[in-house]
Amino acid sequence: MPYGDASDIYILLEVRDGSGTRRLATAWFRNDVQVENPETIQVDFIYGELPPDAPEYAKPSDGKYVRGDSASFILPTHLTFVASSSFDGNYFAGAVGSTLIIDDLELLYE
Repeated sequence: MPYGDASDIYILLEVRDGSGTRRLATAWFRNDVQVENPETIQVDFIYGELPPDAPEYAKPSDGKYVRGDSASFILPTHLTFVASSSFDGNYFAGAVGSTLIIDDLELLYE
């Protein structure tokens, strides 16, 4: 690979209906540091539109979010969960030998 690799772990809460898919909330963790010993991470959801300084890869490609005034009370219809040892794995690109181990996952949704 001509660039460094990184792992990706993310959860997207979505609202899907007849008008398409809109992002309700985003929790994203990308890490390009090699971790030798297991560690606990916590990633919080950001509801509604992501702030302008959020990385482009975390934003929906079509830019569709649940309206800000309804993001605090609308319920998701779908959840997307991805955990990959190579962030570009969906294009079959990744560093040889990349490994991601998830020993325990807890999703708290209130």
